[in-house]
Amino acid sequence: MNEREEMKVTCIEPDQQALVTLANIEYRISVHMQGTYREILAVGRCLVEAKEAGLVPHGQWEEWVRRNTGMSERQAQRLMQAARNVQTGSAMESLPISKIQVILSLPEPEREAMAEQAASEDMSLRELQEEVRRQKQLADEANERAHRSEISRANTVEKLRAELAAAQQAPAAGISPEAQAEIDRLKGELADAEAYAEQQAEQRQQAQREMLAMQTQAARGELDTAGSLNSFDIAAAVRTFIGAAGVLPHMGATLAHASAAQRQEIWQYVDMVATWVDGAQQALRTVAVPFADEQGV
Repeated sequence: MNEREEMKVTCIEPDQQALVTLANIEYRISVHMQGTYREILAVGRCLVEAKEAGLVPHGQWEEWVRRNTGMSERQAQRLMQAARNVQTGSAMESLPISKIQVILSLPEPEREAMAEQAASEDMSLRELQEEVRRQKQLADEANERAHRSEISRANTVEKLRAELAAAQQAPAAGISPEAQAEIDRLKGELADAEAYAEQQAEQRQQAQREMLAMQTQAARGELDTAGSLNSFDIAAAVRTFIGAAGVLPHMGATLAHASAAQRQEIWQYVDMVATWVDGAQQALRTVAVPFADEQGV
């Protein structure tokens, strides 16, 4: 081995060894910290047990907590809240109490997926707060669209009922064939509108259940992406959609004369597209986080 080759070996190998060693240490720290978080939650469960069983004499709770845990009463209350809401085996057990409290602000069905995402992406507290805030905003916007859609459907049904009631108020001479035809038309539209409202309510609930299941699978890394679309597939699909429906934003005058049922049906599909756009934009904001080489751990 010549001098240059010897210098090359001695310069590279120590750096590689230092990198692997640091990765090992960081991994072990992470494992121990997760164990610490679980033990802290176990302390919280002990506090809940003592509190709910009334084992500590009245007026001595704060002193008892301080003596046995070193915590203030406020810290103990936060810990007990987490302990009451985090089940054994939950992904939240691997997170500090500060992050658990942020996740607990979400609806119960969404918490586990968020905890798994926070753990897998090693989110900081601030990043987690921003992600939870963003998810709440998206949920609020989706709920607002659904609420507007429900109000519109209800208004359509009520309008048709009023028109039908007015048409059925026949004069003493009886109902003319034209009036009877109008009554029959209104009855048909009302039946269609009521059936449509019921169908859409069920479809919305089913879509929410499916989306929650997909969010949970995605957070766990279980979502099958083998058949994922590429940019060419998406471009072709978008061009096809725009080619078929791109004129819709310019159809105001035409839609003004459409029936209430027709307008409501179009609203439903527009809401579906808006929900898809929100989800697609969220996916595009995802940034890959490089992981340290854990070979040899």
